[in-house]
Amino acid sequence: MKISPIQIQASSAKLKSQLSADPMLITETGYHSVMNRLEQITAGDVEIIEITKEPEEDLVELRQNVAVIRIHGVIAKGLEDWEKRWFGMVDIDDIREDLNRPEVVAADHVVLDINSPGGFTTGVHELATEISQRNQLVTSFTEGDMASAAYYIGCAGSQVISTASAAIGSVGVYVVLTDSSQAWREAGYSREVIKSGEHKGGGVEGVAISESYRASVQQMVDSLGEEFRAFVVSNRPTIDFDNLQGQVFLGRDALSLGFVDAVANSLSDVVSQLVD
Repeated sequence: MKISPIQIQASSAKLKSQLSADPMLITETGYHSVMNRLEQITAGDVEIIEITKEPEEDLVELRQNVAVIRIHGVIAKGLEDWEKRWFGMVDIDDIREDLNRPEVVAADHVVLDINSPGGFTTGVHELATEISQRNQLVTSFTEGDMASAAYYIGCAGSQVISTASAAIGSVGVYVVLTDSSQAWREAGYSREVIKSGEHKGGGVEGVAISESYRASVQQMVDSLGEEFRAFVVSNRPTIDFDNLQGQVFLGRDALSLGFVDAVANSLSDVVSQLVD
């Protein structure tokens, strides 16, 4: 099966739209990196070729009594297999499926090998809750990024370990709203939404963002943010609330602030200490 350039551009437009309106659990750097890639594709500024659908890469590695699950890339839910490869993303449902594989359940220890700036909100809280309630030792490790949605998931582990130079934290939620009404007017268009419900249609392109719609989005962001912080504190009670305001910390500093339990040089070192 081949995925056509048209399909890739359509998927890019869909993801771009979500990034422009949905609540996000991602660092600003991660957000801009993904958006730039999607804008290049949808604008036709990069060469897009047909790609062949291939068997999905196995993200689980067994090392004696330790199961290592790789969680690399922007976190989302409901992705097509080719979307994960093309956009470098990881699906919540795949992580859950890997955690429930018989060989993983039978392992003495699970290591989540995380390198992600975060992602979308959908499904993250539920997966993190499942991990925190797991009747199995889970170590979350990163030598890159464990930020926002990735830290949401990572802090659910029995212990959190990072390298000294890793990026940790970014606890918070945001939504990016674009008011394009002036651009539409300058182009000679006026757009109106006939609606039922005060907040309905508030984010439609070309329509001015009302204060009531902005307030409703802020309420949703605040609710998700409070849920995120409460979960982190329930798993990492020594973290000061002032450090849960979206900051990103180096691993060496995250250790003293309570975000991680230890600093290690590599994934191999961590697994070696866990292997019988």
